[in-house]
Amino acid sequence: MLKRFKTFLEEAELELSTEKTKVVVLEKRRNNRRQRKWRWDEQELEEVDEIRYLGYILQKNGSDEKHIQDRKKNATIAMKKTCSVGERIFKWDYKRRMRMFGALVESVVLFEAEVWGWNIEERLDRI
Repeated sequence: MLKRFKTFLEEAELELSTEKTKVVVLEKRRNNRRQRKWRWDEQELEEVDEIRYLGYILQKNGSDEKHIQDRKKNATIAMKKTCSVGERIFKWDYKRRMRMFGALVESVVLFEAEVWGWNIEERLDRI
């Protein structure tokens, strides 16, 4: 697989930065961890259990648990900031506060929802 990727990079006249490159092997079996060596030319690439790619946390077991926890944490922060600002600016206008909440907090919660699914996520509903 790395040979095919190397051919692609050469044809596209691109280079791989081995300092920044990490390898994640997606596998369901958790206990059967084999020690693998990943090499790019002379340098060894690091194998990791999880990686953040475009804001989404990929885990080697295919779970989206850490991504959901990250969304929950960020949404809670956004909610606290939004509520305090909303109370100051729109103290008596509940409808505007809810629109502001929807625009700012829901966008944080639903970030990358198309990847982890549109199913109702109970942990995020609590927010």
